[in-house]
Amino acid sequence: MDFTITKGFNINLLGCPDTEITELKPSTTVAVYPLEFSIKQRLKTEEGATVACGAELMEDKANPNFKLRAPAGGRVVEIKRGARRFVEKIVIEVDEKAGTEKFKSYAAADINKISREDVLAQLTATGYLSLIRQRPFGRMADVAEQPKSIFVNAMNTAPFLADAETVATSDPTAFQAGLNLMTRLTKGDVHLCVGENAGNTLKGVGSVKLHTFSGPHPSGNTSIHIDRIDPMDVHDVVWTVKAVDLVAIGRLFLDGTLPQTRIVSLGGPGVMPGEARHYKVRAGG
Repeated sequence: MDFTITKGFNINLLGCPDTEITELKPSTTVAVYPLEFSIKQRLKTEEGATVACGAELMEDKANPNFKLRAPAGGRVVEIKRGARRFVEKIVIEVDEKAGTEKFKSYAAADINKISREDVLAQLTATGYLSLIRQRPFGRMADVAEQPKSIFVNAMNTAPFLADAETVATSDPTAFQAGLNLMTRLTKGDVHLCVGENAGNTLKGVGSVKLHTFSGPHPSGNTSIHIDRIDPMDVHDVVWTVKAVDLVAIGRLFLDGTLPQTRIVSLGGPGVMPGEARHYKVRAGG
């Protein structure tokens, strides 16, 4: 379906990121910020410990199945605490020889055969469940809830976010796998919302319902998409996820390891000339 939003406004800012992807030299340290996850912290490592990529760093006391994992292997060089001794940051000095923890992997053709329980178990055990948000309230998805539908945002119109088409085109197999995984989590529809200028990678996917939105910001807001396509009733639950995060989710299930890289965008009037573009960086760097 096609939708046109007429009320809104786009701010014309300098420094729009180019869709070219530049691969940066991997950072020598990575960090995890537990306060971003709103969990009851139980630390599972200590300063000086050597951890593998994907090793458990912290779990949620309220839900011990939910883990925060090391985005890279190496030595834990800092555990920074803040108010009430909550852990604010865990810093790891990267050592490629530290190894990699393995999770269950699947062939692309088998993604559609995975049970809902197995998908949620792996997302929870790796911490990737935090990439899926639940409406109302925009909190992390509750595995005990059954969403009536799932919305994938591939066109956020806020300035200078990573371009969904660019990220999906960098790994279309993982993107399709991520979409297929979403279909395993709901008995309803998975809605992929794209902009009017979306390319072949986004418009050529299967297993989901494709919707095109045009017009000024906030035409790219997920709240607008839900309101136009599948409005929520008082007791309804809807899950949402960013298209760029589906690439990481899909790669996790295809490889059975935490993805080592992410694509981010750098833009704005303060960026040096020629440097506003997309960058492939080490996850957690």
